[in-house]
Amino acid sequence: MPELHTFLVLAVVSLGLAATPGPNMAYLLSRSLAQGPRAGLISLAGTTSATVLVMIAASAGLAAAVLALPHLWDTIRLLGAGYLFYLAWGMLKPGGKAMIEARDLPLDPPARLFGIGFATQVLNPKVAMFYIAGLPHLIDPALGHPLRQGILLGLFQIGVCAAFDLAMVLGAGAVARLFTGRPGLILAQRWATGFALGAVAIALLLDSAA
Repeated sequence: MPELHTFLVLAVVSLGLAATPGPNMAYLLSRSLAQGPRAGLISLAGTTSATVLVMIAASAGLAAAVLALPHLWDTIRLLGAGYLFYLAWGMLKPGGKAMIEARDLPLDPPARLFGIGFATQVLNPKVAMFYIAGLPHLIDPALGHPLRQGILLGLFQIGVCAAFDLAMVLGAGAVARLFTGRPGLILAQRWATGFALGAVAIALLLDSAA
């Protein structure tokens, strides 16, 4: 069973990832703004289902590799730090992505909303990359089987991100009004997220060097 501070660190990273603009955020916001909260919730069910599938598949493969090659952990930690630095730079660099704004889109039926949400997430390479290179450094083989820890931490991370996405879907209109025409607020959100991810990456490097 992972320790409490592990869940706290993962919660911070998860919130940073959830707040990072990407295909998932763009789709959920666009559907919520175009068709209302119900469409956003159906789309969220699709993206969350895909995330659970990717997480379980990645955790199972990673656990098998680690049990066969125990020294693989140091490499995974370094990859995880590099991945977090990459995400941080994506937020801090000039011209980083901003929140999506309201726009007119065609209306989709529930099955299509779920299907596109599922496909958007399962085909997003950043999702698998997080579970392969970002999550494993929080797993301690001394605290139990890597697969069980990976799935437990993965479900926790998905829960945090889903809670953020749920709030975003329900408040999509207010979010769009809040960020539209306010470049300073968008910049503050990007920088806060970027520095948070960078701090976790540095902590990971220091832990690897210990």
